[in-house]
Amino acid sequence: MVLVDNELALTPIAGKSGKAYMGTYPDGGRVFVKMNTTPILAGLAREQIAPQLLWSRRLPDGNVMSGQEWLSGAILTPNDMSKASDQYFNAFASVEASDDSVG
Repeated sequence: MVLVDNELALTPIAGKSGKAYMGTYPDGGRVFVKMNTTPILAGLAREQIAPQLLWSRRLPDGNVMSGQEWLSGAILTPNDMSKASDQYFNAFASVEASDDSVG
């Protein structure tokens, strides 16, 4: 299934949320698109935990679509996460303590 708006074709990405898409522009450029993301996304991007937030758009139905830089990567396993848990914990704690994430 492919959803299309005027400038962006959206192809669903497998996952538990059902709200993630690969967006493809007519020129072939790609962007990671997520529906109704958490407001903390900007802080995660600033701390380089998440890809850069490129844009955000409120849709006529009230949903918010956010576009992030497309990066090739790998899915982290529970083992990967446990190896780096202190690093992730400290980064998330930093974002949560930031005045920018309060809103």
